[in-house]
Amino acid sequence: MKKKSKIIGFLSVLIIAAIAVFSLNGWTVQADNCRLDQSQLQQNGGIAFGNNFVLGQTFVPSVQNRRVCKVKVSIRKNMAAGDLKLTVLDSRFGELDSATIGAIPLGNSVQVFAFGCNGTPLDGHQFYGLKLESPASAVGAYTWKGAPNNPYVKPANQGKGWRNVNSGVGIWTDLGGLDYAFQIYLCD
Repeated sequence: MKKKSKIIGFLSVLIIAAIAVFSLNGWTVQADNCRLDQSQLQQNGGIAFGNNFVLGQTFVPSVQNRRVCKVKVSIRKNMAAGDLKLTVLDSRFGELDSATIGAIPLGNSVQVFAFGCNGTPLDGHQFYGLKLESPASAVGAYTWKGAPNNPYVKPANQGKGWRNVNSGVGIWTDLGGLDYAFQIYLCD
């Protein structure tokens, strides 16, 4: 009986070690073949949005000609609210892909927008954008958490937090050194 439990213990350690090896450097054993590409996780505040208030974050992928697999964002739901929509944009505000999440719990959470590797590839632009909105919610229904002092450092306007008060149309306000909390996974 002792020999059998030692074998089971040994096999458990081997399985755990194999999982750890496959999880190194942002790689994860998943059916969706996603790899972490860009990340900004600092958060000590955030900007409220909902209805016509829309938020954006510019980013620069480490490689071109890849599709977005999924994006994680740090959110606070402040009240009863509608769906969340995250859109991947090119530098001219052209829509490359979008995903929507329905009801989420009140309070802080990390939400995962799954894009399915079937949108337009990130190719030919110096930077891209994430646009987060909830048009069927009241202003202030959600907060996209983030941090000041430019924690996601990219040149010029290629890695910044933005806000628009006209449903994403027209002028976007540069929020200075604020960056939202996000992780972008690209398809292999």
